[in-house]
Amino acid sequence: MTAITKQTLRINLFILLAYTVILHIAYGQETLVISMLPIILHVGINLVAGVYFFIVGKSENGKAFMLSTFLVLLIGFGTCWLSAGVASSWDESGGNMFH
Repeated sequence: MTAITKQTLRINLFILLAYTVILHIAYGQETLVISMLPIILHVGINLVAGVYFFIVGKSENGKAFMLSTFLVLLIGFGTCWLSAGVASSWDESGGNMFH
């Protein structure tokens, strides 16, 4: 993995972490729908950037953004659905998930 790929992945995963934490602090358990929009925008921006870099001949940058697109999609929506599942389990158990 090249330095460009590592740096692109690091930046994109930090951005994903930052807005996920901010949304969870601001909205609590009601973040399922709210957190989907930034994830969709993030994936879209990475996808457009990846295609752009392939078109202009910078394939290493294009590969880095395509990998970032896949990871943000996988981690972002996985986190989104996991938090929704934990929230619904919490609500159903009356606040005690381990009874």
